[in-house]
Amino acid sequence: MANKSNYFPRSSHFKNYKVILSGSSSQNDKQVVLEAVKNYGSALDYASSNLKEDKEIVLEALKQDQYSLMYASQKLKEDREFILEIVDKSYSCLCYLADGLKDDFEIVEKAVKNYGGALQWASDRLKDNIEIVEKAVNNTSWSLEYASERLKDDEDFILKLIKNNGYVLRYCLDKYKDNKKIVTEAVKNDGFNLEFASNNLKNDIEVVIEAVQNDSRAFKYAGRKIKYKFSTVEEFLKVNKINIKK
Repeated sequence: MANKSNYFPRSSHFKNYKVILSGSSSQNDKQVVLEAVKNYGSALDYASSNLKEDKEIVLEALKQDQYSLMYASQKLKEDREFILEIVDKSYSCLCYLADGLKDDFEIVEKAVKNYGGALQWASDRLKDNIEIVEKAVNNTSWSLEYASERLKDDEDFILKLIKNNGYVLRYCLDKYKDNKKIVTEAVKNDGFNLEFASNNLKNDIEVVIEAVQNDSRAFKYAGRKIKYKFSTVEEFLKVNKINIKK
């Protein structure tokens, strides 16, 4: 009997899995389907209903293509223990889960720790959870965009995030880009974050000094008033007696 693994070339761009799995016998043959999903995770779509419920097959499909969970059986997508097993390997799985699992703290926490952007698929309740959002933003700065309006407007929370990663300033509400305390923390973290400050604070000498002290190259983001007064970064450093880090 021929080795069924030979049906499938070792390539993630395998083109003929649809033909191989077109017959009902192949669609229900575990070894054939297993070899197919090892090469092309989306081949799971052509497996029989019975094999779409097979954990071994679905796990192999996910190794090749994390989005292939969409083709798994509804029963598996509602299996909490199975989802806990895969969520830190397949962060996108959240978008295919039932609402109840999108509201499961443990599942969502594992997802956002692996990829902060998974916050977009969490329930509204967990998008409003400080611990979940903090872990998401610490992993992926732009995931702040998916936080609840309440948290995006919480100054103390935003300041905490900024102290950990100043780049978060880019995704803050405009009013915090004009908040001197928050912007100062952001540029102390990385001078280049001056780019995301309001025009008002780009012209604030104290803020610009903090940014340039961190990285002299941040001077390019200073406002027009600052650059009118100081034509070069060297002049700015000299006049303000700044000892630069970079």
